[in-house]
Amino acid sequence: MALFPQFLDTNALLLPQFSIMTSLFMVYSFVSLTVYGLLANRAKNFLAKGNNAAWFHRLSGGIFIGLGGSLLHVKATS
Repeated sequence: MALFPQFLDTNALLLPQFSIMTSLFMVYSFVSLTVYGLLANRAKNFLAKGNNAAWFHRLSGGIFIGLGGSLLHVKATS
């Protein structure tokens, strides 16, 4: 019984339960991937304007430098 989710009713028909579960998973997956695609399109449009890409690179580079510094600090104090 470890293969089945614990909230399924094993006394009821399993096919309708699995169908509902699979359908919900597919809908949530479609919605999340659609939102991800729309956000990526908006980010592309934003980064294509003016100096935005350069600022994004500076910001993300600064974040990575900060993460590297904090990792070095944690490693040195351990």
